[in-house]
Amino acid sequence: TSKSEIKLELNVSRVEVVKEQVIDESEVKRIEYRQRKVEKGFQNVDGVLESLVFSETRPQIALIIAATTVTKGDFEDGIRAARASIDFHEERVSLTQTKVLCAKLKELDSKGYHAIAIVRGGGIDSNTDVDKPEVIETVVGLKTPFISGVGHQPEKIFLRQVADKWTPTPQG
Repeated sequence: TSKSEIKLELNVSRVEVVKEQVIDESEVKRIEYRQRKVEKGFQNVDGVLESLVFSETRPQIALIIAATTVTKGDFEDGIRAARASIDFHEERVSLTQTKVLCAKLKELDSKGYHAIAIVRGGGIDSNTDVDKPEVIETVVGLKTPFISGVGHQPEKIFLRQVADKWTPTPQG
């Protein structure tokens, strides 16, 4: 009888610890809402507004601006020229009161605006006001094209993923 033997040698030169990623209920809801928006389709906000301007119809845009924001000055500088062709209707709303914000979005959706925009400066993260699942769900359900003018370019803001158009503040 012959004996066989296999010898394995394992040399560990590096150990990496992989951070466990936990997906909470809010993140699961956001993923579901993003999928609903993809299925519903994104509206071409630029095309809608351009066609109105070229047909000599003044676009009507509802602007939701945080009740206590300093963004207004920066935003005004950016839209001064646009006011020649577009009518902006400002609504001051506390963006930290989710139910109030959702109610305002639904109200504006029923008024026949050509677009609804939320404008808020930077310094937020994905766990604050506009990124709450209730707000995301409301935005996904809007019939009116939606513009997110929330946050600065590098900030990870989920609202952008369900907006028909998004632009960073203040330069956008």
